[in-house]
Amino acid sequence: MGFVLQDESAPAELTAAPTARTEPDGHPRAERTDLPTRTLAALRTRFDGEIPG
Repeated sequence: MGFVLQDESAPAELTAAPTARTEPDGHPRAERTDLPTRTLAALRTRFDGEIPG
């Protein structure tokens, strides 16, 4: 489990990229974002560099 970016396109080509991950409490979370790089950066900050899985 962990963080999944389901499209391997360049960030500039992604639109509403689906993202899914398992939160530290074990609950799955999924969202769509037009800013996948920003989403990853925010998650890295939130989890102190390592996105849990």
